[in-house]
Amino acid sequence: VLSWQDAQRRASLHLPLVAVGSLKPLRSPEVCDRYAPEGWKAADFGPAEWVAADIWFKQNVAVFVLNMPNDVKRLEAISARLSALNLTFERIEGVDLTAKGAFAAARRDGLIPSTFDAIKAQASARMPYQDIGGIVGTVGCAAAHLKAMGKASAAPRPLALILEDDAMLADDFPARLRRLLQSEAPCDWESISLKSKCPYGACVSPRLSRVLPDENEPADRCRHGVNYGFYAMLYRVSALPRIREQLSDVVWDDTRPHCLDIDVALASISDKVPYYAVPSMQRDAFLTEGDHGSSRMDKNREGVYVNLEDEEEQASEEEKLLNEAWSSASATDSEAKATATFTTTTNKPSVMSSFFHKFFHPQASDPLPTTTSGVA
Repeated sequence: VLSWQDAQRRASLHLPLVAVGSLKPLRSPEVCDRYAPEGWKAADFGPAEWVAADIWFKQNVAVFVLNMPNDVKRLEAISARLSALNLTFERIEGVDLTAKGAFAAARRDGLIPSTFDAIKAQASARMPYQDIGGIVGTVGCAAAHLKAMGKASAAPRPLALILEDDAMLADDFPARLRRLLQSEAPCDWESISLKSKCPYGACVSPRLSRVLPDENEPADRCRHGVNYGFYAMLYRVSALPRIREQLSDVVWDDTRPHCLDIDVALASISDKVPYYAVPSMQRDAFLTEGDHGSSRMDKNREGVYVNLEDEEEQASEEEKLLNEAWSSASATDSEAKATATFTTTTNKPSVMSSFFHKFFHPQASDPLPTTTSGVA
């Protein structure tokens, strides 16, 4: 991974008409656009700080791992890594929309709002202007991250760390994170990407940039092109409900399919959310990526066989039946309805999925578990 300065210098060798240094994606690049930032390094952490960091982490950080149902090797790898660091985690099952009926099930569970027109989004994504191709994997990835953010909003600790299952944390991760928050993170931070590719914004400390929307890119392409990576996202739990709601509004805009890339979507509203990031070119890193490849891209390729028209039709029919059943529920069910809470993405009661199964499958017992707990 190159710094912006080196990337421009290399590009100028092939594009001599481009002036070196004309692009300034990071303000004050001498502060954080560096391979070896100034200040502390791994060797600086003494035994006392390791112990203090371990205690601090367990008291303050809840860890969640996003993992697809069939990605056993990925789960084994990240479980082993977190176990080596003596960290516990909760597994959040990913959202695979490639199976028949999966899209309707995701709608029913409130993971994809009924207002999102997947057919329209796919058609737009295939237009030359957007130039995206398949979106099935990307929609599932966005739904999974928003699901994890919803789960993390109820975490009993002030901070939540949501990891993708190919994130391999550094040996000194707890000490490194503690020192980052104590010595470099501005007081207003609400979200931090611990590895961000093509960072855009302003360097604020040796290891952090303040993410900003890229005004060089049009809004109808979601300011796409910078600040890639949701490998390891740290959030203030108190801010998560609001961030999730703001992010959902952008992600599920079927007229802007680039916003389905959830990392791009958050960067596009970073003028509203205090969002910071660790530039990926820094070699003394918080994490590395595994060698399993991209689940999202794999699912996008598999998704070419998904008939979105049929999936949307099934989802609409189920929603119609569910609403009819909901409206004509018995007094007992009405009592349950009265206690329902509303989700931020669908504005429908969060108990509607379980109500669906109670009404249409009265013999089923908890047929749709969405999360499982794991200790690594």
